[in-house]
Amino acid sequence: MTEKRGITGYLVVVLVLVLGIIAGYYIGSWQHQKEVISMPVKKRIAPVLKKKKVTPSGKEVLPEPEKKEQVFTQENVSKENDCERIEREINELFNYLDNRDYIRHLRLGMGCFEYFKLMLSKLTANPPVPAGEGVEAKLMISNIYYFYRVLSKTDIRLVKEILQNESDGIEIYLGLLYRWLNSREKCGDPQKIKPPFETIYRFAGFFLNTLGGRSYLYRRAPRVRLVVSYYCALIIHRADQLGKNSYGIDLFPILTSLYNEIDSREDIQFREEYLTRLSMIQNYYLTHR
Repeated sequence: MTEKRGITGYLVVVLVLVLGIIAGYYIGSWQHQKEVISMPVKKRIAPVLKKKKVTPSGKEVLPEPEKKEQVFTQENVSKENDCERIEREINELFNYLDNRDYIRHLRLGMGCFEYFKLMLSKLTANPPVPAGEGVEAKLMISNIYYFYRVLSKTDIRLVKEILQNESDGIEIYLGLLYRWLNSREKCGDPQKIKPPFETIYRFAGFFLNTLGGRSYLYRRAPRVRLVVSYYCALIIHRADQLGKNSYGIDLFPILTSLYNEIDSREDIQFREEYLTRLSMIQNYYLTHR
């Protein structure tokens, strides 16, 4: 009798242990599911050319992404302060580059900003032709070797070194350079170094619409190529709005592929901002065609 009780007690202990293990498993599984469900989900902008809506006039347009509320301060609504800030930031950028070892090793003989101004004057005096390669073969070859014809080896090496060594902040630097180059009308150009809009437009068309310009960008890192293409698209769009698209560059077919490429990359810091702007530009062309 005592032996049977011992066996029974032993079975009870084993049963309790088994039930405890099973309970622990389900509690752990439930807790894991709870944690997974509570994880934040990153919102994505819907791809271009999906879910079009029809206006009363019968035209199809894309639904524009919801605009984020912007906080305006006295600094960014003031024209004078905005211009001063752009100039200060562009000077700070080149001062920072002056202190970089790889820039010092180039032995430019002057500050990086002064050297950049000389490069800019060379490019402004000899802008590329952004269209017509299919008509004239010489133009295609001229565009392929454009930078090697206009700039020196040191000029080209400087640009390559900056792109290679400043990859972490390259989006911020390109955005600043874009704003500075396009600030001539708003802020003036006391030093007479900013190219006119027509020249900037020709370079934007060169990068987006010619074999030479596109091949140059494809030799750069994908993020650099896409961000430069994005700002070029903004410039061509602006030319359309101003009636200054003198070479008739058709931006609309470029927008979809540019949107999809930017959308597919996780290493682009301001991706959502770029996608929102590209969607708005594409809606512009859908409603103005």
